[in-house]
Amino acid sequence: MLRTPEFSPPSAEGFWVEDLPPQKNYYQQIAGRRYLVNELKRGLFAATPGEFKIGVARVDLVINDVGRRSSSDVFGDLFNRRLNSFGFGKPVTLRTEEIDVTVLPLPSRGRPNGFSGLVGRGLTLSARTDKNVTQVGEPVNLTIEIRGEGNFKTMSAPKLVEPAGFKMYESGSTSDLFKKDYVVAGRKKYEYVLVPKLEGNKTIPPVEMAYFDPVAKAYQSIRSQPIHLEIMPGTEDEGRRVIFAGSGEDIEVLSQDINYIHPVPAMVRAAGTGGFPSKVVVTLHALPLLALFASIAIERRRKRLRENASYARASRAAREAEKKFNMARRVHKRGNISDVYPLVSDGIRGYFADKMNVPAPGITLADLERFFVAKGIGDDTSDTAKSVLKICDGARYAPGATGDGEAGNARHVIERASELIKELEKRYLS
Repeated sequence: MLRTPEFSPPSAEGFWVEDLPPQKNYYQQIAGRRYLVNELKRGLFAATPGEFKIGVARVDLVINDVGRRSSSDVFGDLFNRRLNSFGFGKPVTLRTEEIDVTVLPLPSRGRPNGFSGLVGRGLTLSARTDKNVTQVGEPVNLTIEIRGEGNFKTMSAPKLVEPAGFKMYESGSTSDLFKKDYVVAGRKKYEYVLVPKLEGNKTIPPVEMAYFDPVAKAYQSIRSQPIHLEIMPGTEDEGRRVIFAGSGEDIEVLSQDINYIHPVPAMVRAAGTGGFPSKVVVTLHALPLLALFASIAIERRRKRLRENASYARASRAAREAEKKFNMARRVHKRGNISDVYPLVSDGIRGYFADKMNVPAPGITLADLERFFVAKGIGDDTSDTAKSVLKICDGARYAPGATGDGEAGNARHVIERASELIKELEKRYLS
């Protein structure tokens, strides 16, 4: 070979794809000849049941074609040697066959109530708090952690019921993947904030989850241990604390104070009439009242954002999506076309996740269809959303498919996604 081979991985629409290191390199004898073998492995996680195809994998290389001509073609052989000395050679493309894959649905027999579609092996579930003794109004951080084998990027959050005597806020989630011996494993953490409202000895009940083990071909159940908390009486100031829990952001405890009211002066004098026109005087007197109403409205909205995590997520959904699109524009400007599509896809999925108040990785097309119907979103707009996501997923999970003409397409996808969010905010989800 005259150049390093260029490998284009197969497309895998309908699957989450994970590369499985390490890459194996070894020599093998085939038909009396010694070959260097490079072995690559990828893990494919089916998103939905159905019939799918693993596309064509391709290797492009340039070989030295000297000596493959007939012995009588001396001049041709000399010319070929001259070309090869300047780096020319014969281009060759090797292709694999497509692979048909049938993804079976998970069995309905024995499926537990509340099963969310989690598939894995050897999963464990634990729950812990950052303190065991607290007081009324003082926040407690609760962490739910799942470990084991499986694709934790697509895992949905466990269903938690707000414990009696507490106010609960979602605080975000993080996931880590570990790849060893061609197995994908990892952990996922879900963070919550619990604010006790009553004193006494309280118990946070166990958290339960069900999953399907593909090796045992059976449903399994995992359960955390209960957590006991001692809630002491709070001070008067603790009752005025406000908890702000944003998705993936730090928790802040803000204390609110009341400004002192100044006493009425001993002598009150009537103000002079002056020479101002009556309309100006009325306007000047009305300004403080208007400012008061405006400040009340602003404070009510801020309070709702602090105390209602779902409303806070929905309110900032469009801004967060546009941030992703701006990042995609910067990446596109630098020429990293393959990185554009994941950012656009994350922006759209994150937008709908914020509007639906669910984790973004767990959203399926069926969930989006139900959401579109519930919100009365028109077919044109919903078709645009599904079309952009399909384009992004196709490019995201088939990175070798992007070619020289892809830059213009990627830019078009960014702007279509941005216009889609604006249309949704203007007509349906504002």
